Amino acid sequence: MDNGVATLDGKVYSVGGTDGKTDYKNAYVYDPFAQAWSALPNMSITRTAPQVAAYGGKLYVFGGWDPYGRPVAKTEIYDPATGAWSIGADTPKPYAGAAVTVLGGKIYIVGGCTYDGCGSTDVQAYDPASDTWSSGTAYPEPISWLGCGAIANKLYCAGGATSAGTTKHAYSYDPSSHSWTAVADLPIDLWGMGYSTADGKFLVSGGVTDSFTTITNQGFTYDPGSDTWTALPNSNNALYRGGSACGFYKIGGSPAGWDAAKNSELLPGYDQCVGIPWLSVDKTEVTIQPGESADVTVSFDANVAEITQPGTFTAQLTVSAKTPYGAIPSVPVALTVNPPRTWGKITGTVTGVDCNGTPKPLTGATVQITSKTASYTLRTDRNGQYVLWLDVSNNPLTVIAAKDGWASETRSVKFKQGMATMADFSLKPDRTCT
Repeated sequence: MDNGVATLDGKVYSVGGTDGKTDYKNAYVYDPFAQAWSALPNMSITRTAPQVAAYGGKLYVFGGWDPYGRPVAKTEIYDPATGAWSIGADTPKPYAGAAVTVLGGKIYIVGGCTYDGCGSTDVQAYDPASDTWSSGTAYPEPISWLGCGAIANKLYCAGGATSAGTTKHAYSYDPSSHSWTAVADLPIDLWGMGYSTADGKFLVSGGVTDSFTTITNQGFTYDPGSDTWTALPNSNNALYRGGSACGFYKIGGSPAGWDAAKNSELLPGYDQCVGIPWLSVDKTEVTIQPGESADVTVSFDANVAEITQPGTFTAQLTVSAKTPYGAIPSVPVALTVNPPRTWGKITGTVTGVDCNGTPKPLTGATVQITSKTASYTLRTDRNGQYVLWLDVSNNPLTVIAAKDGWASETRSVKFKQGMATMADFSLKPDRTCT
């Protein structure tokens, strides 16, 4: 129980947790085609109730309690391609028992528990591309053990434990307006449940209801389009505080107290885990006879709200079949979006020069670009680089580079259409060197 679970490339990963007596740093992967679990290299530290998410072909693990009940700040990243763990930027405010989901290229962590108790309004966002953290708008109420999921361009959260008891409240979060909005309540109060998103729906199953008194196997699905909840089939086991992931998989948990179970189960039909707004197919299921084939038309659309910049966008079409012949390779797809004729690119590197005169790229530095009509806030990547395409009608630009511990720098930049204009920054320490 208290394990973290995520689905990555059709396989199910489960890490950490406890059997009620011993805490674990073990990691495992389940292959649905082989119908078998395999052990992976252990994490560096035991974690109970961590947050686990899959993004960009890698597994990210945050928070959880250490053996002494303290939340773990270290971020660990597992790469199936190399079979090894690496370290990411520490979580600014680590929690156990928080909800986690992926939205717009960022991993969101909502609420959670500390060493002293449960219930937080903190919303934190991790950017895997730049290995940096930022804060979101506070959750409407102190919360832990809730469920969250991303659909289209919004985050949906429901249930959880509050200081007043178990709640059925549900909310949506819009990152573009940085605001939470109440949506339809859960049919029952619920905490410690399994949760996921699939097929454009938000799913919850199991957990504790009746204000901490009853462990249930009930489940529900939320449709953002109609703002309604619909009952799911009851799970085979009434468990709480287990791991869950798109599939809809439920791994581990407890039927009561600290009596951890080995149970794992799947609710079929919810395997469309990731929605790609610029990609669509004309059919998602076909029935063919031996020796026959079927065509599937794949369509691309660059005119979606999620695409605001030129570049190459990649995805994979996952194909599964009820055959005895094993896994079917995914189909890679790519969409290249070219800049409009009147656009130009501003790019550069933000470097910090320490008191010894040694330069180093500043990861996660803030670059504020302001034009006559709008303002854009960027974060530098691992190499200290940033890039933004704009229409030349925005000239001239005011560009500010800043990071904690370094003196900010401002300059005016004029860029040209169809060209890349470089604007590098060398920041000095914000203290007097001795």
